Amino acid sequence: MILLADQALAQQRTIEADALYDKAFELTSKFNGAAKRKRNFEIRSRAGRAGVAQRRKNWDAAVDDLQALLKIDPENAVAHYRLGQTLFMQNKFNDGYLQFKEAKAKDKNLPDPDVATALMYDQLKIDGKAAKTQQFFERAMATNKTDPATITAYAQWLIKQGTPQTLPKAEALLAEARRANPGNLNLLILSGVAARMQKKTKPAEDYFIEALGIAPANSDVMNQLALLLIEQPGAAQHERALQFAVMNAKINAEQQDAQITLAWVLYQAGRLDDAQAALRQAQNLGTPSPDSSYLVARIQMDQNKPEGAKQLLKVALEQESPGIFVYRADAQALYDKLNK
Repeated sequence: MILLADQALAQQRTIEADALYDKAFELTSKFNGAAKRKRNFEIRSRAGRAGVAQRRKNWDAAVDDLQALLKIDPENAVAHYRLGQTLFMQNKFNDGYLQFKEAKAKDKNLPDPDVATALMYDQLKIDGKAAKTQQFFERAMATNKTDPATITAYAQWLIKQGTPQTLPKAEALLAEARRANPGNLNLLILSGVAARMQKKTKPAEDYFIEALGIAPANSDVMNQLALLLIEQPGAAQHERALQFAVMNAKINAEQQDAQITLAWVLYQAGRLDDAQAALRQAQNLGTPSPDSSYLVARIQMDQNKPEGAKQLLKVALEQESPGIFVYRADAQALYDKLNK
């Protein structure tokens, strides 16, 4: 039953997962078999119930289950980390930070406590959150100057801000990080994105090509290359863009961004029927990312469908924690134009 509940939660079937975890917990409380098995069942049931509560933003219930879990399994690093996240959502910042420290002490692969804290401040809707986020990232960098995970997290945040101040800072940070960690895939991808957002076409392409040499089937890299190349003049660049877009869409047939990028490249190439076919396939694959929403909105504008474009842009711009949104400034400008 716990396995079914885990599957339901992973597939976003929250109501079903909730009922299954509650039933599993009820059966566990009546279980008279081996104590070790009963303990394991309770840990998994409580972890699952906490996951449901977190998804529903029922922070009190999540804290209760995670604290009860830690009473029977105090060495559970992931539970400490999740408890830290949940306490932050209750604005219990010091308690949350202490849980992040506990998690890191028990599992060195988990994020640095200052990085975890920075990421949580970035999620919160509080005044001055950007300053708090940067403060903790800088604290993390003071003690982890060459750690790829720390640098990646900070660079992602700087790029996500997308300002004339943060993009050059991210670029400089990534340049130093690449010297200390040559061939690191994440650093190369972020370097390409930072360069692309600053209209530095050739460096961006170089970073993405190097990244592709490390991970030839990486969907994000092929996506970025296709979008970068189709924006450049010349038939040769457009043909390369199409090659990357087609390859990515074939390898990642169930990934919506790959299909929308293919549709955009085909549309820019004048192959309108093929572009519409790719868009139809993408519609069956879930909710688009903010960048993909912008591309579809652009197509809808060309097709004289301003209301559909406006709705796509509104959802993209209002999405909570959207991550890096390369086209944010363009999307905002188009949305503002449509609202005049």
